[in-house]
Amino acid sequence: MHARNTNELCKCTACPYTFTPALTTQAAPDYGPSRTCDQPISILSTPDDFAIDVYYKLKSVLPLPDAPIKFSAEPGMNSLPITGNSFDAAHAPFLLAHNHCLFACWHGKKDRSGKTGIWFSEFTDRWLKPRLIASHELDCWNPVLIHMGNQLVLFYKVGTLPQRWEGCYIKSHDQGATWESHTPLPEGFIGPTRSAPVPLGGDHMLCGSSREKGSKRVVRFEKIMFEQPFENWSISKPENENPYLQAIQPSILRVTDNQLTALCRSNQGCLLRTCSIDNAESWSELLPTELKHPNSGFSAISITQGGYLVAFSHHKTSSTKMYLAWSIDTIAWRVIYLLAEDNKQLLYPNLAQNDNGDLFVAYSVNQQSIVFHKVRSDRLTSLINSDHNL
Repeated sequence: MHARNTNELCKCTACPYTFTPALTTQAAPDYGPSRTCDQPISILSTPDDFAIDVYYKLKSVLPLPDAPIKFSAEPGMNSLPITGNSFDAAHAPFLLAHNHCLFACWHGKKDRSGKTGIWFSEFTDRWLKPRLIASHELDCWNPVLIHMGNQLVLFYKVGTLPQRWEGCYIKSHDQGATWESHTPLPEGFIGPTRSAPVPLGGDHMLCGSSREKGSKRVVRFEKIMFEQPFENWSISKPENENPYLQAIQPSILRVTDNQLTALCRSNQGCLLRTCSIDNAESWSELLPTELKHPNSGFSAISITQGGYLVAFSHHKTSSTKMYLAWSIDTIAWRVIYLLAEDNKQLLYPNLAQNDNGDLFVAYSVNQQSIVFHKVRSDRLTSLINSDHNL
């Protein structure tokens, strides 16, 4: 079992760290007066002491003006909507920061009668009008966008239910301007279910994946090698001695050259954790973490400031708040920022970071709109290095 008391050495051979269970939470900042949607759009930013730039709330998208769009934060939601033609559904956003660009994709549809497809947009000095880039006879779900070599690769799932999902991917060789026809993954592979793969060198990558069969949930890790025959691809799973600890949608964090940690969504009111000390050849049993979270999506990444970030709800059942927590070792976590709070459901966050160290966060609101935030690098460093219990 993992250590449970402060300064107790964890006995798990995959994570020999000191465990500190206490979590601290920062109160919501006061952003000042809000703006209404019919006020003139101008380039604004929030107070310097929090340095949050909210790009815009993607409930809909008319063709956007040529000027960059940055809104001052509104109390509570920290965002403002743009009026126009709404999406009937928009959920599971995924961000990719690359070459001074920020790419966003999500699954959604414009009207109730339509099929759910994968939408794509790009931010350079403004957000471009979203485009539908993947659509099938069946619905498409949970996009994961990566940069590999000189191309973008978009993984997504196709099927009416998670139990029947099949994995597909499409590629773009011109930074998302055009996309090739879809390619199905080989039978038995569905690709990354929610988080970005971890590179293993060349075109080899490790995908955090999962399967759902009835009420049973199984975390798995798929080694995908695009230039290798399918028979060389492989799947590994955690050793799970507790049938009640079931999980899906793992986010993989690299700790050392051979050591990995995966945080997983569960129905236990917290995130679960498994470790590998042999570069994903085998995994430890799933165990609970101190990160409280309902049965919903979350996001975890490594950051250039050092350590790791998680975007999560910090509550066993509620998704009306969105927090950031930081860890130096993936074991002990400290809540450093309350990003948003509302009486609506704030769901499926996704984190990305650019070369300057700026952090981007996206999440869906009631599965109908997408909200984007930016946390400047210097502010993120300040939050991490703070000696106070925020």
